[in-house]
Amino acid sequence: MFKERLLSEEVGKVKITPITRPGKENSMEVPKFRPINLINVGGNVPEKMLINRIVHHAYSNNLLNHNQFGFTPKNSAIEIALAVKEYLEEGMREGHFAIIVSLDIKGEFDAAWWRSILKTLEELNC
Repeated sequence: MFKERLLSEEVGKVKITPITRPGKENSMEVPKFRPINLINVGGNVPEKMLINRIVHHAYSNNLLNHNQFGFTPKNSAIEIALAVKEYLEEGMREGHFAIIVSLDIKGEFDAAWWRSILKTLEELNC
């Protein structure tokens, strides 16, 4: 039943409270707000359990790329910077060139296709 509720995207109601971002108080643009989701304990506990279970399954079945830094425990911007530095230094020692492209896609999770995500998790036996 829980899976069907997730697939129908009717998990429950969440109260969204817009909080003004620091330094944007006088702006008239929508991005000045940071939406904070206030979910009751009944929704928060299962959410935390699902996140922990998915992370445990991904790590114990070696499903993540070793270059995955975002949204992974114990991987901060410092680890990313050190990995890039090491990669570039190795390439320079070998006489190679390097080009770095960095993307920060605004609102990427707003457009996530949750049915596909859930289907992939199911296919991975999670």
